[in-house]
Amino acid sequence: MKLFKNIFNFLTGRWYVLYISGHGLDFKREGGLMTKKVAIYEADRWIGEGCTIGGASEVRNIFTGKLIYY
Repeated sequence: MKLFKNIFNFLTGRWYVLYISGHGLDFKREGGLMTKKVAIYEADRWIGEGCTIGGASEVRNIFTGKLIYY
């Protein structure tokens, strides 16, 4: 079942993860795998909600480890 889920995520473009930070602390992974569009949307949403506490977010590609949005 897990193999099927991993193949499904790969084929549907869910290659990105969201990392969030509050108060400038270390980034922690939030949620599961997402498409690029959804991950960037969630990153912007978190910045909007977390701006009062100094929140930040970033999106990374899980296959390359490349930071695509900060």
